[in-house]
Amino acid sequence: MMQFKASQYLVDLPEPTVFKVIDFEKELEEIIANFVSRHPSYQEIVLESDPLKKAFESWAYDRINMKNAYNEDLKQSMLKYATHNNLDVLAANLLIHRRVLVPADDSTSPPTPAVLEDDESLRFRAQTADRLAQVAGPKSGYERLAIEASEEVKESFVMLPTPVPGEVHLYIRSRQGNGQANQSLIKQVNDFITPDDKRPLNDKLIVRSGKIHEVTIELIATYYNGYFEESVNKAVKESLLKLNDRLSFGDPLTYNLIHATARVPGIQNIEIIMPKSDVMPEPFAYIVIKDVVVTRKVEEA
Repeated sequence: MMQFKASQYLVDLPEPTVFKVIDFEKELEEIIANFVSRHPSYQEIVLESDPLKKAFESWAYDRINMKNAYNEDLKQSMLKYATHNNLDVLAANLLIHRRVLVPADDSTSPPTPAVLEDDESLRFRAQTADRLAQVAGPKSGYERLAIEASEEVKESFVMLPTPVPGEVHLYIRSRQGNGQANQSLIKQVNDFITPDDKRPLNDKLIVRSGKIHEVTIELIATYYNGYFEESVNKAVKESLLKLNDRLSFGDPLTYNLIHATARVPGIQNIEIIMPKSDVMPEPFAYIVIKDVVVTRKVEEA
């Protein structure tokens, strides 16, 4: 379960068959076959030294570039792949618009541009726009309305089964700092969802900030020759800290994930010292990697 859980369904969709196949060898083979069919007496084209072969290779390369450009343009018409302004237009069809997280400031020199909602967040809200037509009864309804309550809500989670019949325990994560929601944000979410036209009358809504599970990762690294150790260590740390944006409520931090993420260029092998095992947070908690410490493996004499 990653940050925008519903978007994972888009990732699992098969690639559309409308895309053109990119295959340089096949393009070249078709060009040569077409030429030889028109000029049966010309067989020397199979030689690498033939200037015509070079011209046909260039032609084949142009053809795959055109097909690739066609595929990339086509992707921008699909919610799964669209980015930037193209995604804005698709989302607008569903009456969803990109949020302004921090307004522009024209009083500075040069003017400070606005900070806008990123593509994955907007994609998630567009994909789940139908849930806004629901009351907050379903788990997904509560979670979606919590995100719509404020641009500061990064994600939300409803505990199932409910701890007490009739109570809905909704956990939220802020975009600010380490994700802890302050009382002002908790109240804003509560006030947005509790009106009678959103919340079932018999539901008692309890909004809390998600629980933080802080982790420090300690690694012992073996490096390939020719790499600058300090630069590699910095890349390992940056790569692992980026997981903080990906790990959602209940997502585990596994040895597998640490190994895969830490294998940046220059790393030959990684030994994990801390944590001692896979970190499995509670469903209403999310992992925050507080620090990453990388040291060189000392060779035994």
